[in-house]
Amino acid sequence: MSGAFKQDSGTVTPPYQATFTQADITVANIYPLIHGLDGYPSGITVWDSFGQVIGPDNIENVSINTASVYLTSFVPIVGTWTVSATL
Repeated sequence: MSGAFKQDSGTVTPPYQATFTQADITVANIYPLIHGLDGYPSGITVWDSFGQVIGPDNIENVSINTASVYLTSFVPIVGTWTVSATL
């Protein structure tokens, strides 16, 4: 099963992935990540427009389907960035 994660229960939960730009970031410099995984992610990764992994200032799980990715140190961001979340 390439590209998916197999859990002990036998169910497969693919990772969530999305792209975003400066326009998607709130005035508080937060990217609201609505991943819909029905669980708290064990991993959230952010890549800049050059494909380089960056470490956000903070990540806060707001609910089982939403996280806040704090990007104050990186705004304004240039180009299109990518974020992924996995259980």
